[in-house]
Amino acid sequence: MFNIGTMYYNGDGLASDLREAYAWFLLGSAAGDRLASEAVARTESEVPLKKVDALTRAAEILQKGDDVPKNLAKAAEFMKMAADTGDAPAATRYALLLIQGQGAPKDLASAQRYCAQGAKKAYAPAMSCLGYLCEDPELGPPRYKEALKWYEAAESGADPIGAYGVGRIYALGLGVKPDLLKAIQYPGLWPPAATAFLISDFPLVRKLEAGK
Repeated sequence: MFNIGTMYYNGDGLASDLREAYAWFLLGSAAGDRLASEAVARTESEVPLKKVDALTRAAEILQKGDDVPKNLAKAAEFMKMAADTGDAPAATRYALLLIQGQGAPKDLASAQRYCAQGAKKAYAPAMSCLGYLCEDPELGPPRYKEALKWYEAAESGADPIGAYGVGRIYALGLGVKPDLLKAIQYPGLWPPAATAFLISDFPLVRKLEAGK
Protein backbone atom coordinates (compact mmCIF):
# COMPACT_ATOMS: atom_id res chain seq x y z
CA MET A 1 0.00 0.00 0.00
CA PHE A 2 2.85 2.36 0.84
CA ASN A 3 4.51 1.54 -2.47
CA ILE A 4 1.35 2.21 -4.46
CA GLY A 5 0.84 5.49 -2.60
CA THR A 6 4.42 6.49 -3.35
CA MET A 7 3.94 5.75 -7.05
CA TYR A 8 0.86 8.00 -7.14
CA TYR A 9 2.63 10.66 -5.07
CA ASN A 10 5.67 10.81 -7.35
CA GLY A 11 3.92 9.99 -10.62
CA ASP A 12 6.23 7.00 -10.95
CA GLY A 13 4.65 4.66 -13.50
CA LEU A 14 1.22 6.11 -12.67
CA ALA A 15 -0.32 9.49 -13.30
CA SER A 16 0.42 11.75 -10.34
CA ASP A 17 -2.65 11.85 -8.10
CA LEU A 18 -2.20 13.26 -4.62
CA ARG A 19 -5.65 12.27 -3.39
CA GLU A 20 -5.04 8.70 -4.51
CA ALA A 21 -1.60 8.72 -2.86
CA TYR A 22 -3.07 10.06 0.38
CA ALA A 23 -5.75 7.33 0.35
CA TRP A 24 -3.20 4.56 -0.10
CA PHE A 25 -1.03 5.97 2.67
CA LEU A 26 -4.08 5.98 4.97
CA LEU A 27 -4.81 2.36 4.09
CA GLY A 28 -1.21 1.37 4.78
CA SER A 29 -1.17 3.27 8.06
CA ALA A 30 -4.37 1.53 9.18
CA ALA A 31 -2.67 -1.79 8.42
CA GLY A 32 0.23 -0.88 10.73
CA ASP A 33 2.78 0.18 8.11
CA ARG A 34 5.19 2.64 9.78
CA LEU A 35 6.38 4.10 6.48
CA ALA A 36 2.78 4.70 5.42
CA SER A 37 2.04 6.43 8.75
CA GLU A 38 5.01 8.71 8.22
CA ALA A 39 3.81 9.39 4.68
CA VAL A 40 0.36 10.32 6.02
CA ALA A 41 1.88 12.89 8.36
CA ARG A 42 4.06 14.25 5.56
CA THR A 43 1.20 14.40 3.09
CA GLU A 44 -1.08 16.17 5.55
CA SER A 45 1.50 18.89 6.10
CA GLU A 46 2.58 19.29 2.47
CA VAL A 47 -0.46 18.70 0.30
CA PRO A 48 -3.44 21.09 0.11
CA LEU A 49 -6.04 18.33 0.26
CA LYS A 50 -9.05 17.79 2.47
CA LYS A 51 -8.54 14.64 4.50
CA VAL A 52 -12.18 13.71 3.93
CA ASP A 53 -11.45 13.23 0.21
CA ALA A 54 -8.72 10.69 0.96
CA LEU A 55 -10.85 8.92 3.58
CA THR A 56 -13.76 8.48 1.19
CA ARG A 57 -11.40 7.28 -1.53
CA ALA A 58 -9.86 4.74 0.87
CA ALA A 59 -13.38 3.48 1.63
CA GLU A 60 -14.09 3.14 -2.09
CA ILE A 61 -10.89 1.14 -2.64
CA LEU A 62 -11.87 -1.30 0.11
CA GLN A 63 -15.45 -1.58 -1.14
CA LYS A 64 -14.28 -2.38 -4.66
CA GLY A 65 -11.53 -4.79 -3.70
CA ASP A 66 -9.61 -4.56 -6.98
CA ASP A 67 -6.10 -3.83 -5.73
CA VAL A 68 -6.58 -4.95 -2.11
CA PRO A 69 -8.80 -7.61 -0.53
CA LYS A 70 -12.40 -6.43 -0.37
CA ASN A 71 -13.23 -5.40 3.19
CA LEU A 72 -16.65 -3.83 3.68
CA ALA A 73 -16.25 -3.50 7.46
CA LYS A 74 -13.02 -1.55 7.10
CA ALA A 75 -14.55 0.49 4.30
CA ALA A 76 -17.40 1.47 6.60
CA GLU A 77 -14.87 2.52 9.26
CA PHE A 78 -13.15 4.84 6.79
CA MET A 79 -16.47 6.25 5.61
CA LYS A 80 -17.47 6.92 9.23
CA MET A 81 -14.21 8.79 9.78
CA ALA A 82 -15.01 10.86 6.69
CA ALA A 83 -18.57 11.47 7.91
CA ASP A 84 -17.33 12.54 11.33
CA THR A 85 -15.36 15.40 9.75
CA GLY A 86 -18.73 17.06 9.16
CA ASP A 87 -18.65 16.61 5.39
CA ALA A 88 -22.25 16.41 4.10
CA PRO A 89 -21.68 13.98 1.19
CA ALA A 90 -19.60 11.66 3.37
CA ALA A 91 -22.22 11.74 6.13
CA THR A 92 -24.92 10.80 3.62
CA ARG A 93 -22.83 7.99 2.14
CA TYR A 94 -22.18 6.58 5.60
CA ALA A 95 -25.90 6.81 6.39
CA LEU A 96 -26.59 4.70 3.31
CA LEU A 97 -24.21 2.02 4.59
CA LEU A 98 -26.10 2.02 7.90
CA ILE A 99 -29.43 1.76 6.10
CA GLN A 100 -28.23 -1.19 4.04
CA GLY A 101 -26.22 -2.80 6.84
CA GLN A 102 -23.24 -2.84 4.50
CA GLY A 103 -20.02 -3.24 6.45
CA ALA A 104 -21.71 -2.05 9.64
CA PRO A 105 -24.79 -3.24 11.55
CA LYS A 106 -28.04 -1.84 10.21
CA ASP A 107 -28.87 1.21 12.32
CA LEU A 108 -31.63 3.45 11.01
CA ALA A 109 -31.58 5.79 14.01
CA SER A 110 -27.90 6.54 13.48
CA ALA A 111 -28.48 6.82 9.73
CA GLN A 112 -31.11 9.45 10.44
CA ARG A 113 -28.64 11.45 12.54
CA TYR A 114 -26.02 11.38 9.81
CA CYS A 115 -28.55 12.37 7.14
CA ALA A 116 -29.66 15.25 9.36
CA GLN A 117 -26.02 16.32 9.59
CA GLY A 118 -25.90 16.60 5.81
CA ALA A 119 -29.34 18.22 5.55
CA LYS A 120 -28.25 21.03 7.87
CA LYS A 121 -25.81 22.00 5.12
CA ALA A 122 -28.60 21.96 2.52
CA TYR A 123 -27.15 18.87 0.82
CA ALA A 124 -30.02 17.61 -1.32
CA PRO A 125 -29.23 13.85 -1.21
CA ALA A 126 -29.19 14.05 2.60
CA MET A 127 -32.66 15.58 2.49
CA SER A 128 -33.88 12.75 0.29
CA CYS A 129 -32.34 10.31 2.76
CA LEU A 130 -34.33 11.90 5.59
CA GLY A 131 -37.50 11.70 3.52
CA TYR A 132 -36.93 8.00 2.95
CA LEU A 133 -36.29 7.35 6.64
CA CYS A 134 -39.43 9.26 7.63
CA GLU A 135 -41.39 6.63 5.69
CA ASP A 136 -39.60 3.62 7.16
CA PRO A 137 -41.89 1.79 9.62
CA GLU A 138 -38.87 0.50 11.55
CA LEU A 139 -38.54 4.02 12.97
CA GLY A 140 -42.19 4.16 14.03
CA PRO A 141 -45.39 5.12 12.24
CA PRO A 142 -44.58 6.62 8.82
CA ARG A 143 -44.38 10.42 8.91
CA TYR A 144 -45.47 11.16 5.38
CA LYS A 145 -45.92 14.92 5.77
CA GLU A 146 -42.43 15.27 7.16
CA ALA A 147 -41.13 13.02 4.38
CA LEU A 148 -42.81 15.25 1.81
CA LYS A 149 -41.16 18.31 3.33
CA TRP A 150 -37.72 16.75 2.93
CA TYR A 151 -38.43 15.42 -0.56
CA GLU A 152 -39.59 18.85 -1.68
CA ALA A 153 -36.47 20.46 -0.25
CA ALA A 154 -34.32 17.88 -2.03
CA GLU A 155 -36.21 18.32 -5.29
CA SER A 156 -35.63 22.08 -5.15
CA GLY A 157 -31.94 21.20 -4.98
CA ALA A 158 -32.30 19.20 -8.21
CA ASP A 159 -32.05 15.78 -6.54
CA PRO A 160 -33.90 13.18 -8.66
CA ILE A 161 -34.67 10.97 -5.66
CA GLY A 162 -36.34 13.91 -3.97
CA ALA A 163 -38.41 14.50 -7.10
CA TYR A 164 -39.37 10.84 -7.14
CA GLY A 165 -40.41 11.06 -3.50
CA VAL A 166 -42.66 14.06 -4.11
CA GLY A 167 -44.34 12.46 -7.10
CA ARG A 168 -44.80 9.14 -5.36
CA ILE A 169 -46.39 10.66 -2.26
CA TYR A 170 -48.92 12.65 -4.33
CA ALA A 171 -49.62 9.77 -6.70
CA LEU A 172 -50.35 7.33 -3.87
CA GLY A 173 -51.94 9.86 -1.51
CA LEU A 174 -49.56 9.12 1.35
CA GLY A 175 -50.52 11.54 4.11
CA VAL A 176 -51.98 13.94 1.53
CA LYS A 177 -54.94 14.00 -0.80
CA PRO A 178 -54.08 12.00 -3.93
CA ASP A 179 -53.14 14.41 -6.70
CA LEU A 180 -52.11 12.73 -9.93
CA LEU A 181 -51.84 16.05 -11.74
CA LYS A 182 -49.23 17.19 -9.27
CA ALA A 183 -47.51 13.81 -9.38
CA ILE A 184 -47.01 13.87 -13.15
CA GLN A 185 -45.25 17.24 -12.94
CA TYR A 186 -42.18 15.10 -12.27
CA PRO A 187 -42.13 12.88 -15.41
CA GLY A 188 -38.37 12.31 -15.35
CA LEU A 189 -38.59 10.44 -12.07
CA TRP A 190 -41.03 7.73 -13.13
CA PRO A 191 -40.16 4.49 -14.92
CA PRO A 192 -40.94 5.02 -18.64
CA ALA A 193 -43.93 2.67 -18.64
CA ALA A 194 -45.50 4.42 -15.64
CA THR A 195 -44.90 7.85 -17.18
CA ALA A 196 -46.54 6.76 -20.41
CA PHE A 197 -49.56 5.40 -18.54
CA LEU A 198 -50.03 8.46 -16.36
CA ILE A 199 -49.70 10.95 -19.20
CA SER A 200 -51.79 8.93 -21.67
CA ASP A 201 -54.68 8.21 -19.28
CA PHE A 202 -56.55 11.33 -20.40
CA PRO A 203 -59.99 10.35 -19.03
CA LEU A 204 -58.54 10.03 -15.53
CA VAL A 205 -56.64 13.30 -15.90
CA ARG A 206 -59.78 15.07 -17.09
CA LYS A 207 -61.74 13.78 -14.07
CA LEU A 208 -59.05 15.05 -11.77
CA GLU A 209 -59.01 18.43 -13.48
CA ALA A 210 -62.77 18.65 -13.03
CA GLY A 211 -62.50 17.63 -9.40
CA LYS A 212 -64.58 14.47 -9.97
